[in-house]
Amino acid sequence: MIMVGIVYNIMIMVGIVYNIMIMVGIVYNIMIMVGIVYNIMIMVGIVYNIMIMVGIVYNIMIMVGNAHPT
Repeated sequence: MIMVGIVYNIMIMVGIVYNIMIMVGIVYNIMIMVGIVYNIMIMVGIVYNIMIMVGIVYNIMIMVGNAHPT
């Protein structure tokens, strides 16, 4: 009976460890989601930089247009 009790306690401990592992897995999934959001933010930043470059080209075109009026 004592042996069965020890085995039962070990099984409970294993269950607790398993629950901790599941929690770690949930945290890991949250970290992956944060990573995806971070990648989206980087893509938005790249688009923003392209928009700035287009704005600079547009300003150069306006300057050229002003320098050489038709």
